[in-house]
Amino acid sequence: MANIRAIRQRASDSAFLHAAITRPLSTHGVTLGIHWEALKLWLKGAGYRSRPDPTQGQATPAAPISETTYNEI
Repeated sequence: MANIRAIRQRASDSAFLHAAITRPLSTHGVTLGIHWEALKLWLKGAGYRSRPDPTQGQATPAAPISETTYNEI
């Protein structure tokens, strides 16, 4: 489980500059946390699924419906 603890502040240029100067490695902590969770999932046996190839006949909402597809519905 991922947690975050923060103090609410106004979003201003000076606040962002102060955060960047006082906590320069905070983004590395986020990246490390994401990789830590991924490692735990991998150790539990979760596999990687690649995205299917969009050119293999999958219809999209923007694609026109052909007559054969329409008649099969």
